Amino acid sequence: MRLVNTFVTPILLHGLEAVNLSQDDIRILATFHRTLLKQIQGLPERTASAGVYLLVDALPIEAEIDLRVLRFFGAVTRLDSDNHLKQIMLRQLAIKDQNSKSWFVKAASTGSKYGLNLYHHLALPFNKEAWKSITKLAVKSYWRTELLRDLLAKSSIASLATFHLEFEGPNPLWSTCDCNTQRVRAAASRVKLMTGTFPLQDKKAKYNKSEPDPTCRLCLTEVEDTEHFLLRCPALTTEREKARAIRDQITQLNDREWLCLVLGGVTHVRSKICKYTTELQITRRPPRSSLCSTNDSNKTVDSSRSRAVYSECDSSDSIVRNLNICATNYCSAIDRARTKLLEEVARKAGGST
Repeated sequence: MRLVNTFVTPILLHGLEAVNLSQDDIRILATFHRTLLKQIQGLPERTASAGVYLLVDALPIEAEIDLRVLRFFGAVTRLDSDNHLKQIMLRQLAIKDQNSKSWFVKAASTGSKYGLNLYHHLALPFNKEAWKSITKLAVKSYWRTELLRDLLAKSSIASLATFHLEFEGPNPLWSTCDCNTQRVRAAASRVKLMTGTFPLQDKKAKYNKSEPDPTCRLCLTEVEDTEHFLLRCPALTTEREKARAIRDQITQLNDREWLCLVLGGVTHVRSKICKYTTELQITRRPPRSSLCSTNDSNKTVDSSRSRAVYSECDSSDSIVRNLNICATNYCSAIDRARTKLLEEVARKAGGST
């Protein structure tokens, strides 16, 4: 996202803060920007827009335009009183009504949208840095509320919404990738599960009339929904047990809590992780004297043993990070296993015909 914010968005919106854009113009820009974010995250076109933005902590293009308009308005208010542009602004704001096509009137209307009275700003304008902070906070707060409201209205991605209700910034799914190409590729499967766009049979049956059967094609026992795919399908037991062995080394989560974490609901398991970390610190941390070994009369610290013991006592944030990496790798592994088994099923079905 740093590259997008540095190179793409400034070029895409260059100079547009001084233009009265129509809704059609904004729609075209928004479609391009949203499609770009979906492609970067490996998400299909049908992904909910709110999830696309919140996952990477991005603002919709309309918000970016509004932010630039407000900052440009602030720059004009800081001009000298004898400046022609400032005189035009004062005259138009004084004589034009709310239905006017004047840029300054529309800028004042944009400010009202975010709870900012730009008419009051004329008499005592803020300095550049203060106005920049005020507008950024107002715009981000407004759109965060709007995006979360949209996300909460969709039951299929409710777990994703619970994380962003409590935490700001990009989702841990992406923040734990650390520009690691392998982790980014592994995250492709999990991000689709989090946004409800992973191609499971129940989704195909719901949206594809040519494939109405939601039953799992691997085990043929029950409907293949997210819970069945991640927790119960007997055909994927091997990959599931590998992930359970790794996650049990980090902390103790039951299957329901693990499912919640995989789908983005960190807040539901954080309290248990904090409790587990505290217990580790109380029960597993030995006294410093036990980390020392006696060599003749000289007492030396066994540093390798010290690192091994104290590594068990990582902070809860570190445990959450490690669990997120484990969850991402698990989704990738189980997706690859499912794809391979489905290919075998298709090959057998083709051979029998």
